[in-house]
Amino acid sequence: MASKTNWATGETVDAAKLNQTGIDINNVTASTGGVLLDSFAGGTDDLKLTAALTYCAAQTIKPHLYFTNRTYTFTTMNRQVFSGMKLVGLGGMGDIQRSANSTPNDVFTNGAGPWLVMPATGSVFGVVIAGLGFRGNFSTSEFFGATAAGVLWSSVIRDVGFSGYKHVLGSTATKLLLDGVLFDGWWQFNNCSSTAAHIAGADNSLWMDTGLCDTPTSLATGFGSAPHIWFDFMTKTHVGPMYITGRGVTCLKIDGGTGQDGALVLCGNGRAEGHNADDPVTGANVIINGGGVTIRDWSVNYGLAGPGGVIMVTGGEVLLDGLWYCRATGVAQTVPFVKQTGGDLIVRNIRRGFSGGTWSAYPVVNRTGGTLHADDSVVVT
Repeated sequence: MASKTNWATGETVDAAKLNQTGIDINNVTASTGGVLLDSFAGGTDDLKLTAALTYCAAQTIKPHLYFTNRTYTFTTMNRQVFSGMKLVGLGGMGDIQRSANSTPNDVFTNGAGPWLVMPATGSVFGVVIAGLGFRGNFSTSEFFGATAAGVLWSSVIRDVGFSGYKHVLGSTATKLLLDGVLFDGWWQFNNCSSTAAHIAGADNSLWMDTGLCDTPTSLATGFGSAPHIWFDFMTKTHVGPMYITGRGVTCLKIDGGTGQDGALVLCGNGRAEGHNADDPVTGANVIINGGGVTIRDWSVNYGLAGPGGVIMVTGGEVLLDGLWYCRATGVAQTVPFVKQTGGDLIVRNIRRGFSGGTWSAYPVVNRTGGTLHADDSVVVT
């Protein structure tokens, strides 16, 4: 009976058993800590990926699956995530496919629905996605799909770029559940046609280095009332210096319960603003409906506010401290920077920028409900 050597373990195994899996292990090229996607058999990138993921999932210690510096095209969607899955580029960061890009790879997922999806129930641990540039088809492509009861634990996503997706993490209908997850390095969501991230959970550290989120006005009609980023019952989580640009789209929405234990803390000079003073957000930049929320040292600029405020607070235990506010061109200083209709709100140390016009008074906090504790950096109406 023919036999082959498993390069990963050194064992001699029955070749027929290997063939039953559709994977010829002798043709898999070993790399430090992992295997190369291009070393797997298959006439298409989808077939190679199916073989590679089958192999990786079967190993006791899951290897990294390395993508080389070329364009990949995938049309098979809804690939279930498994514990220890590691999708990694060979170096550099995952750019967002600009014409003068330096991305080490171009991963095109051209299908309907999510490319990756959580299992229906249970927890997935130890997932790594790093150093990859992902591209969707602008209309139906999603990246990492959520399920109602599948939780992503103790995982890392870093140095990634996303362009042309409907959704990147979760969807407007279903939030991606995270616990003990780290997002760091270089991140960018560009050209999304609906909410880029709808996420929930606890004990996370998200976008610790940067998270750039933008979409052109031409795609804004696909959002409806949906925001760019939606924290939906997120607790005991620290969010770093995100830069969220809204053009006809609310930058950030936060929902949560009145009895949440622990806070969602956004700090470190993040930004939730229009493109510039002449290209503003057309509604509220930030909407806070509940939860324990701290936003500290962020710039919240260039909002038209509509009938409300640049920041809307309808509920929750909320601290706004050290925020920087530049008005959009033509917006009167009497238009509320913060509109409060509910919740317990503390406002401190609000600072004014002058690119949208000069000031003769301080920014306005308008309260029609809830409890407000404000210092003299604002005018309360």
